Amino acid sequence: MGITLVGEKTIFRKPLTETDMGRMRIPKRYWSCAFDEISDDVSGGVADEVSPKGLARRYLVKLDEMLDRGIGILLWGANGRGKTGVSVVVCKEARRRGYTVLFAECADLKRCVIDRVPFDDDQSVLERARSVDLLVLDDLGKGVQDRTGFGARLLDELIRHRNASQLSTIITTNMGFEQMDEELKKSTIHSLKECMVPAKIMGPDRRDEAKQCLLGLLSAEG
Repeated sequence: MGITLVGEKTIFRKPLTETDMGRMRIPKRYWSCAFDEISDDVSGGVADEVSPKGLARRYLVKLDEMLDRGIGILLWGANGRGKTGVSVVVCKEARRRGYTVLFAECADLKRCVIDRVPFDDDQSVLERARSVDLLVLDDLGKGVQDRTGFGARLLDELIRHRNASQLSTIITTNMGFEQMDEELKKSTIHSLKECMVPAKIMGPDRRDEAKQCLLGLLSAEG
């Protein structure tokens, strides 16, 4: 078990196992996400924009306080800027410190609720999402709305429940605030403002880097 000193506070950190990663339901593609790999670039240098690494650093420094107070982050910005990577790095650090964590893609969570997918013998995925210390809702998009309104109601109930219980939630989305106002219930927006710090994530499109890496693999001589 590792020990990290933050100011005058001693933090005990346990190593992560594959079991930890599986129970958090983090997709395997993101298991290797690390703080040092997060982009520190801010395109345009606008004052109210923050690099992915800068945001992760600020939140992690106060992680225990944030989770104790039920404060999360609303990460918004264009696709491929590292929003999911930031959320996974926070998830992993929270789990190292002994907190319960669940990562859920928004579309998949909706499916899990409809199909009553179990998390384990004692809980459903929805029950787990309602009760963990830290929940990540990844890729919140326009698909939250449907003909029956079920998706919007599910998100609204979940966010309001976690806000009332002072449980932290991180949401990643490529929707701007105007789009969210159109897609989400007013009560959802009100809860988000109460319990989440909004942060627009800028920087290069990491998918371009991945594309070049894949092309390099294909062109490499065997």
